[in-house]
Amino acid sequence: MLRPPSLLRAALLAWAIGHSFFVISHSHAAEPPASAASAWDLLSRLQTAEALRAFESGEGDEARLGEAVALLNLQPKTQANVARAEQLLSALAARAGSPQAPAARYHLARLLQLHATPARPAEAGTAYRELISAYPGNPYADAAVAKLAILVLHQDVPRADWDVRFAELVAFLPEVASPEALRDARLVLAGAALRMHADHALALPFFIAALESGVPLRVNRHKLVLLQAAESARILGDIPRALGFYETYVATYPYDVRGHEIRQGLANLRTRASAAAR
Repeated sequence: MLRPPSLLRAALLAWAIGHSFFVISHSHAAEPPASAASAWDLLSRLQTAEALRAFESGEGDEARLGEAVALLNLQPKTQANVARAEQLLSALAARAGSPQAPAARYHLARLLQLHATPARPAEAGTAYRELISAYPGNPYADAAVAKLAILVLHQDVPRADWDVRFAELVAFLPEVASPEALRDARLVLAGAALRMHADHALALPFFIAALESGVPLRVNRHKLVLLQAAESARILGDIPRALGFYETYVATYPYDVRGHEIRQGLANLRTRASAAAR
């Protein structure tokens, strides 16, 4: 079984490319050798050139992974550096027995999506899918589900094609081991359903599952998700559920600037609920 990355290394990798929703980590990870740890520490402190030299002088798969990440963060960004990073990551991704292979596949997909000029979204999608299929439950495969959803669900394609993509992503959810990653994937699915098709019936179950998972969200995101869920429930005529989400909002954030407006909305909804009960 592959050993996941150390907390320091994982936090850096999550930061380095794309600002993941959550930090990929695992408490059972073995710490990297001192030289590798020092290089990752340099990179985490934005001493990218020094970190790159340290990784270049190192040996083994972790050094090559670090070299690739450093190249992608080195300023000024150059196509030569991106090409070298792609070469390193591709070689590591092909080494199925390497503990660094899942991370390499993840960062290769991010490179193809965000760093290549021009971007290569189709190849990035393939890389995410291969990672998810090859390493189900691995922290990087877990993170890839939300990233793939962002990539493929915000494209303007016929609704039938979009529905196929959505169903593919839903099918990946049972393999996601991380509660944080599962929450994020559900929220991406819900958000895409609203943004692309205003499909409140499709979005609401994913909002509910994310909110009821008990996995915390940052304050601003929690506020947004509560309001999105409440509005979807209201539009669908599920007044009791809409009331619950709005009541949670005002109880959790009593001094929010939108509090007065939300309380007025709550009063109107309660009137509707009382009238419907008569």
